[in-house]
Amino acid sequence: MRTFISIITFLFSLLLVCGGFASSKDLKADSLLKLVKNARDNASKISTLVAYGKEYRYIYPDSCIKYIDLYFKANKNVLTKENEALLTLSGDVYWHLGKPETSIKKYMEAYEFCKSINNKKGISQNLGNIGYVEMEQGNYPEALV
Repeated sequence: MRTFISIITFLFSLLLVCGGFASSKDLKADSLLKLVKNARDNASKISTLVAYGKEYRYIYPDSCIKYIDLYFKANKNVLTKENEALLTLSGDVYWHLGKPETSIKKYMEAYEFCKSINNKKGISQNLGNIGYVEMEQGNYPEALV
């Protein structure tokens, strides 16, 4: 009986610790999203969205995509160097969601954007990402192109 109570106590404690961890992550996500909503300029919005995405792309991938898509819908004609980071991030999230075709599409958009502004680091990063996704799918000839 004593062992049973010890096990129940341990499991209850574990549940409390895990629940507290999850709620602290949610609080951090909420605070980041408030920063996005209250940001004064696009650069601040983008840097906050990128921070949110990098922090939560594995935990809340659907939310990451939702907020990135909302940003692009609201800012269709605003093209800045920082947009590349959001496009690349959305490619990462789609890859982790198991949607390699959409991931490649986002990486290609980021690549094209980087070419248009002559961002050599972004060009090489996105070509590498495309090659990695193609390689993981077994499309070796496409991965080399």
